[in-house]
Amino acid sequence: INLEISTDTKKLKLIENPVSDVFFNTKKSECDNLILCPGVINPRKNQIAAIHALSKLDKSDNDFYLVFTGSIGDSDYLKKLVETIRYYGLQKRVSITGQIPFERLIEYYSKASIILLLSKQETAPMAVSEGMATGTPVIASNIAGIPYMVNEGKSGFTVDPDNITKIASKIRLLLDDKKLNNNMGKTAKKEAHHRWNAKIIANKLLDLYKSYD
Repeated sequence: INLEISTDTKKLKLIENPVSDVFFNTKKSECDNLILCPGVINPRKNQIAAIHALSKLDKSDNDFYLVFTGSIGDSDYLKKLVETIRYYGLQKRVSITGQIPFERLIEYYSKASIILLLSKQETAPMAVSEGMATGTPVIASNIAGIPYMVNEGKSGFTVDPDNITKIASKIRLLLDDKKLNNNMGKTAKKEAHHRWNAKIIANKLLDLYKSYD
């Protein structure tokens, strides 16, 4: 069988993954300075970088709290993560929940001030689009499809996942400047609805199908 694949990008149609209405309908609750890091615990997700970044924050000025949610994908990496938390004395500020029920995850999204994703490898992570849908600013790696998802300085920030100093500065900025955090969250929700609302995605698919009639 001979398959002919076009290299004409003008013929390509980008249709992104939809986000559940549950995220769009999630109301933000008052829980200042909660940083949420969703995702399986493994080296690819680079959770230890988040701990290094938190160690640079002024612990007396920021009453921050970080939560890692997700299954344990690498037990050795989990051990290193726990050791790093202890090394910096951040045990009271960091929680590792493991895999949790969806309802509890949504609760964390509703309380989060920041969605933090410092992966070394990604495609177009749902944690970014789901976080934005809840009206939460995102700080995420500047790799793969993430820069296309995040409107830099408007709905969040993209960072080099190895640049601990810059990661810490962006976290500090969003924790300290409540007005900026609120405005970025509103922008993130609006952009998420425009791009990832299920009805919009469905209509794009229907239009694509009709174009081949």
